Amino acid sequence: MTSFIEIVPSTQGLLPEPCDSCVWWQSSHRPGLGCGSREEWLQRVSRRFGSVGVVAAEAGSTFAALQFAPAGSLARLSSLPGGHVVPEDGVLVYCLRAAEGTEAYEVRRLLHRALGILRRRDACSVYAFAQPLGSAHTVASHNVWGLEFLAANGFHSVSSHGDMCVMTCQLHGLLPSRLLPTASWLRVRSPAAAPTPVAFSRLRGG
Repeated sequence: MTSFIEIVPSTQGLLPEPCDSCVWWQSSHRPGLGCGSREEWLQRVSRRFGSVGVVAAEAGSTFAALQFAPAGSLARLSSLPGGHVVPEDGVLVYCLRAAEGTEAYEVRRLLHRALGILRRRDACSVYAFAQPLGSAHTVASHNVWGLEFLAANGFHSVSSHGDMCVMTCQLHGLLPSRLLPTASWLRVRSPAAAPTPVAFSRLRGG
């Protein structure tokens, strides 16, 4: 049975490599936002915001993970094309990792769990970087979400820079599964076809 565990300072060891050394919190332009280390950053953000990600685990072993945080706490955004589109009070969902052989529906469950957590915190808008991958069944490539996958899960594009898009999901427009049992989260439309299996590796880089 899959367990979903939120990432706080005491559980960050469940993140797969190289997430434990992720550098989204810093950049050469805004180094560290006053924090001396990732651990200090995590302590500060979790006190104000709560957990900063979710892992999916089975039999005590993590097989997929994603992270999220308020955009204003992620200094790296300021150096990315399209980063200015994400408001500081928006939440960025980033750095998806999955073990080889993980099926797309498991990643979908993980994303929906993250959206549910953020919705219960009254977050209004969630953002993600994506690029076209040709199919709603392909969830990510090289640390970037699949545009079609996110579009099938309530996101829409708000900005494009070459083949890179910034996408957003308005959480208050989503309905929970107890109201629409055909999907965990659905923006009042027909559900997408069930995804087929997809595998991708844990990728290098933060």
